[in-house]
Amino acid sequence: MEATIQDAEEQSRFCAGRSRIDNIFCLKQLCEKSISYGMETSLTFVDLRKAYDTTPITKLWNAMRAAGIKETCVKAVKIFYENNVPSK
Repeated sequence: MEATIQDAEEQSRFCAGRSRIDNIFCLKQLCEKSISYGMETSLTFVDLRKAYDTTPITKLWNAMRAAGIKETCVKAVKIFYENNVPSK
């Protein structure tokens, strides 16, 4: 039950009472906090349908590695993909 509640909080799309403004506020807060703590922050926005549905997935992982993206980031995207893209 706890994991379900956490998942619901992380997924704001299609939730009643939530809008893009909520997401923008969260991103702004994240950026402001990272600046105040002197931390480097990277943001990535991915349209999962357009990015993954037409790309052979193993080629995507290899392209990320070839671009110099750290393996921990590749693994994080893979986990995100596996948890959010329906099985075919």
